[in-house]
Amino acid sequence: MTVGKLEQKPDDLNHAISLLTTHQTITQTIDMAQSYCEKARKELQKFPESPARDALFDLVDFCANRAY
Repeated sequence: MTVGKLEQKPDDLNHAISLLTTHQTITQTIDMAQSYCEKARKELQKFPESPARDALFDLVDFCANRAY
């Protein structure tokens, strides 16, 4: 086991990427994150308008749109 033994082989990264792609893990993770962001936006609507609420909306947008 590569992780357990702390050993890396040249093709390990390609294998990991292949597994993530095959099982649509990245897509599912992005979809889940978007769902949580939508829930956060809905809950934030309950608070009165304020600079703090606006900052929280900005934070949610940042999390939803970040590329890393």
